[in-house]
This record gives sequence, structure tokens and C-alpha cells, in this order.
Amino acid sequence: MQTWEEKILIKQEGIAEGRLEGKLEEKQELTRKLANKFSIEQIAEMLEIDISEVENILKESQNEKWLEQNIASEKGEVYAIVGEKEYE
Repeated sequence: MQTWEEKILIKQEGIAEGRLEGKLEEKQELTRKLANKFSIEQIAEMLEIDISEVENILKESQNEKWLEQNIASEKGEVYAIVGEKEYE
């Protein structure tokens, strides 16, 4: 049988995972609304959150996209360099 500490840790992990999933769903919903040409104010009203929270989510998304693009380009550069060295 699990100790009470293990049960608490498992419960806390589940709560944290649920929060992350909720935040991801919120970002996806916000992105869909933006794609449908809704303004930030309209999105905030529809999702019943503050305008500043919508803006923060947008900034987070933009930062994530920038990181993904730069990581992908760096991987491509590394592969190109490694490939060049193999052929030398």
C-alpha cells in the first residue's frame, strides 16, 4: 500500500497536469478566435477573462513559436555542419 506522502504527490502531479491541459485548451481556443478575426476585447469577453490575460497568452504563444522556429533552424544548421564534415 502507498504511503500518504506518495498519495499526496500523485494527487499534486495530477492537479498540475490538469492545469497545464486547461491552459493549453485556453490557448487553442484563443488561437481559433483570433483566426476568426475576433478582436482581443471580443475574445476576452467570450472567454470571460481579462484583456491583459489574453495579451499575456498571446505573448506566451509568440515566444513559444519563436523558440520552436529557432530550435528547428539550429538543428538544421547542426545537421548541415555535421553533413559537411562527413563528406570532407
